[in-house]
Amino acid sequence: MRTRLGATFFVLMECVVAAAHVPSTSAQEFEVASVKRNLSGSTRSSIQVPPAGTITFVNVKLHILIRSAYNLDLDQFTLISGPFAKLIDGAPGMRAEDVVRFDVQAKPPANSQPQERRAMLRALLEDRFKLRVHKEVRQMPVYALTVARSGRLGPNLVPSTFDCEAYMAQRRAGGAAPEPVDSTGNSWCQLGVNTTGPAEIRRAGPLRRLAGLVGGHLTDRPVVDATGLPGNFEWVVTFSRLGSPQTDHPDIFRAFQDQLGLKIESRQAPIDVLVVDHVELPTPN
Repeated sequence: MRTRLGATFFVLMECVVAAAHVPSTSAQEFEVASVKRNLSGSTRSSIQVPPAGTITFVNVKLHILIRSAYNLDLDQFTLISGPFAKLIDGAPGMRAEDVVRFDVQAKPPANSQPQERRAMLRALLEDRFKLRVHKEVRQMPVYALTVARSGRLGPNLVPSTFDCEAYMAQRRAGGAAPEPVDSTGNSWCQLGVNTTGPAEIRRAGPLRRLAGLVGGHLTDRPVVDATGLPGNFEWVVTFSRLGSPQTDHPDIFRAFQDQLGLKIESRQAPIDVLVVDHVELPTPN
């Protein structure tokens, strides 16, 4: 089973590279760390990763911890969880209270840098979850975003002056950059999530970021940006959720073509993947 963690990849290779174990890269450890199963049965989670102080994950699936530890952004890697899929991300049809979730609190040493804290989290996962992974490139089925009509975009996809990638990078590094907002005060850099009704993707950024966000809705394969369009765009697309069709909204394929002028096509492409070789329930605190 593949757990989708993003999907903009550059087609640079035509064969699978040799696998190599990815160990933690720092001997540093958290000063204090607590790992516990969350048995609340809730689906709500929260993450706090401040530039200094305690890192906190509440009620998260294991794939979130792995993504954070290996800095797997939305448009970098697909996670191949294989026989460990149920533990890492649950299984289709599982009741919410049966999905394995965790609470993690970890205090890094003072003045540690983001890459050092990620290495500490990798070391924690290796120690407590016995996590072993490796990176490779695999030829896989993908969905490719392409322009439906050359030189013509849809009404809900327009060039943008907002540089959300730079803003979010400064936020992750602990900076205090002002949030880009439009003339009405609305942010195009924060992703809202509708839990009821139709799905909506509204944000600004490069189209590789849009491809990564689409991957959260088309979970059977990665989504790649094949539009060839540089720069930043603003997009709003509304569609019927897969598995719960709504007659007053189109499916995701039709919505992208009508609203954004983009097609979602099936292809084969080499994809960067992070493969889980081993993982198990954590040892008690």
